[in-house]
Amino acid sequence: MAVAAAAADDRSLNSWLVSVVRRAAESSGTPDRPGGDPATPAPLRGGGHSPRP
Repeated sequence: MAVAAAAADDRSLNSWLVSVVRRAAESSGTPDRPGGDPATPAPLRGGGHSPRP
């Protein structure tokens, strides 16, 4: 499916994938942060502790 879409867009598969990811990221804002505000820190998941000792 992706190979055919890339060929139809006259791009390499890698170039097509990069463009798809860019469009998705630009249209969705910042999903981890409330309202997509880059200055607001993302909430910690779990207990907020690092998994490493």
